[in-house]
Amino acid sequence: MSILIAAYNQLPFLRRTLLGLIRQTFTDFEVIICDDGSDADIGALVDEMTGRFEFGLQHVRQENEGFRKCMMLNKGVLKARSDYLIFLDADCIPHKSFIAEHVCERERGRFLVGRRVELGDNVTGDLDDAKILAGWLERRWLMALLDGLMKRVRHLEAGVYFPRFIRSGVDSGAMGLLGCNFSCSKDDLLGVNGFDEDFTSAGVGEDTDLERRLRLGGLKSKSVKHYAICYHQYHPLVAGRENSIELLKKREFKGGARCVMGLDRYDRVS
Repeated sequence: MSILIAAYNQLPFLRRTLLGLIRQTFTDFEVIICDDGSDADIGALVDEMTGRFEFGLQHVRQENEGFRKCMMLNKGVLKARSDYLIFLDADCIPHKSFIAEHVCERERGRFLVGRRVELGDNVTGDLDDAKILAGWLERRWLMALLDGLMKRVRHLEAGVYFPRFIRSGVDSGAMGLLGCNFSCSKDDLLGVNGFDEDFTSAGVGEDTDLERRLRLGGLKSKSVKHYAICYHQYHPLVAGRENSIELLKKREFKGGARCVMGLDRYDRVS
């Protein structure tokens, strides 16, 4: 497996994401940090963490020229050695079974889509290395209920983990794609030419547009909500989504499965 982490600054958040990956129950994976021009010294964190991942930790970086997440993810895909790709954002901490569930639930002709628990400012501020490594977020459900009532956590229900023996009645059908928690085969992503680099603001290009094109390419989504769980660390919302929303409307009106500004702009794909 190749785990691609979209990153930009917020070094403490990325550190917690990597610590969450260290404690995964499934360990046969490489990690690729897709760095969209961070000012923070991510290189030092990579040096510290590299030896803790059996199949490697790569840091792929481009210069900061504004929001170019789609371009950075395409560059990360070029570096991926696996035929199956799992996408995670650097502000999201994975449940210990996150990768195992994406691996177990993958299915030909499907892309997998999960959800995230939205941690509030107070809960995010309480996190530290020891708590992440001890699985604190997975074990504190009585407190989490209180947090939900006090609106310190949103989408709390997305953090309820369903073990395999009770899943027969759980809907695993169609659900929208979130860029912070999804997976697909590398061949399927190549089939739609990857992420559309014309999208240069947050919110729709790396997920809504990609979902639309994957469906046009003949794929269906499969929900891994309650299976592949991640916890989103609080930070203010990124502004300036209007241009990408307008572009998405144009693409929905007239646009095929393959984007123009995608992976085939580059010389070769590994």
